[in-house]
Amino acid sequence: PGKSADIVVLDPSTIRDNASYAEPLLRPSGVHHVMVNGEFVLTDSEFTGLRPGRLLLRTAKTSPERSTR
Repeated sequence: PGKSADIVVLDPSTIRDNASYAEPLLRPSGVHHVMVNGEFVLTDSEFTGLRPGRLLLRTAKTSPERSTR
């Protein structure tokens, strides 16, 4: 309870990346529903307009011997 989760409903037999260098914004095929933090962001392969997620930034980890420089 109280934890965030994301769920993707897809069809493994039809999933396909349709984007290319010429058309990088084409949507993938075979992804039917996506939930982020319990809210649908994709329903019946159409965006709902909701953006409940948040950006996670990766930070570089330094070892103790490197942090003393």
